[in-house]
Amino acid sequence: MFANTNNGPCRRSTMATRQRKLFVLGVLTALALLANFCASGFYFVANQYAYYRLLKDAGLPYEVNRAVHFHENLSLNDDPLSDKRADVQAETARLLSMVGLTSLISGLFSSVVVGRLSDQYGRRLAIGVVLLGQGLHNVVILLMILLELSVTFLIFGSFLSGMVGGGMISFIVQVNVCFTDLTRIVENSDHSPEVAGFRQGREERRRLLLLGSFDTVIVLAAAAANSSLGSLLERFGFSTSVITMVAIFLGPVTIIWLLPETNPVLVNRITLVPPPEANDTPCVQTDRRQVCQRFCAMWITMRSTAKCTLSILATHNPESLLGFSLLILYVLIVFPEGQFLFLYLMSKPFCWTPEHVGLYNGFSSLLSAGVTMLLTAITVWSMKPRANPSHLTQDPSPESDNLLSRAEDNEPVIEAIESRATYDVLTHHVIVGRLRMMIYVFVAFLTLMLSKLLLGFAFMLPNPACTQLVFVSVFLGLVRASLVPTLKSFFSAIHPANIQGHLFSLIGVCEYAALLVGLPGLPAVYSLTVSIFPGAVFLFTAGLAAIGCILTGVLIYCIVIELRRCVVSS
Repeated sequence: MFANTNNGPCRRSTMATRQRKLFVLGVLTALALLANFCASGFYFVANQYAYYRLLKDAGLPYEVNRAVHFHENLSLNDDPLSDKRADVQAETARLLSMVGLTSLISGLFSSVVVGRLSDQYGRRLAIGVVLLGQGLHNVVILLMILLELSVTFLIFGSFLSGMVGGGMISFIVQVNVCFTDLTRIVENSDHSPEVAGFRQGREERRRLLLLGSFDTVIVLAAAAANSSLGSLLERFGFSTSVITMVAIFLGPVTIIWLLPETNPVLVNRITLVPPPEANDTPCVQTDRRQVCQRFCAMWITMRSTAKCTLSILATHNPESLLGFSLLILYVLIVFPEGQFLFLYLMSKPFCWTPEHVGLYNGFSSLLSAGVTMLLTAITVWSMKPRANPSHLTQDPSPESDNLLSRAEDNEPVIEAIESRATYDVLTHHVIVGRLRMMIYVFVAFLTLMLSKLLLGFAFMLPNPACTQLVFVSVFLGLVRASLVPTLKSFFSAIHPANIQGHLFSLIGVCEYAALLVGLPGLPAVYSLTVSIFPGAVFLFTAGLAAIGCILTGVLIYCIVIELRRCVVSS
């Protein structure tokens, strides 16, 4: 039946590993919460300050008349300065798009460098470099507000943030890699196929839960930052707000020193150069030899990276390509929206103040955080097998219960049972779990499309009907709350554990590519259409969401075909 093993040392080792993982999760949660709070807060203050300065230069008031907020039946045509205010909004949208584009372009190379540092010298160093870049960006915003410098200094700050660390996208990528390290599947030849499949499904569920929790932390940080900064900004002004944010930024700078290394096996690829022989050859030849060796090492690294990237794209085709396309579409739809949504809501007929915008962002983010955890938990529960391996559950012996318990606890197990039928059943459950994930992605894109349609036509209604329609669109958009962690968990599930770091780097590159198009593109659409049809940009994003629905349907069809093959083979 089963080989006798000494469970005492194994259980003590498992408990120590579990405690270490819990400590790492706690530190990562605190770090992510404070870092994203600071990023969202500085983003909110910088956007509002840019709009304020451009309105001031144009001779327009920063806030509209408070008496009309949510009380009068106000329409878009009631503003005598609507054309002039639309020009300022268009200029603000163009400026903020340049700020985001500068950060992304300057961060393309540095994000690759950060990924390289993460693989060679550890995750903590990579995250520290990202925080250094964010600190430089925050200092530029601080000086711009306190010294009343030109708003074009925002471009310089975003350039520093991108060049040193790659921005917050690199931070999110590195934290995702840390979660992947914590849920990596340790390959062991002593495991039977059914136990290996059992653990694979369990680790996929844990990974999705961690990624969903991290996404919830990000959204909660954004909710806290927007709701608090909106009120703080309106009551105490820009100087007090930015000084407060600088003080809070000291938190993640301190916590980073407490973060343990999640990847203890670090491979330093150092090219060894033999010492020069004692002869009369000039030193120049040695220097040339070293330069040639460095170029050769760089070429080998680039070729290895390209080969690994092609292997990722070639694995599980067309699922991989469709998944990356969905991720790009989602980033293109959602992420650049912050560049122009606050302008849309602060104009007529909405007439929102900075406090209203902050409370709206905080309210929607808070709801999104709760829905993210709920949907992630439901997805994880739906992915769990309804039954354990049949030959173990039908066997009432204590040995069978012990094997299942130890397999769930990720302990080393040596058993003499081989069951092809059980392995097929567990593989079937894994594929069904992925199918359920993609069904959720389809529903998320569908509701996202409806939400953007309502938001695009909201300006045509008088106040307060337009405001009510905005909140209806918020509730519809909540369904897409955990879409990104679901897609990332899907990517991680269909690729082997030894390329997870490169996989998430490739995910970061895809996000960069989408933002390179979306950050300048969508604000440009808004600036061109704000005087004609202010909601046109939201109708455009609704069309992109419709394309996402179609691609998700194709991906579901591919998974169903894979599921049928699994059933036939079993």
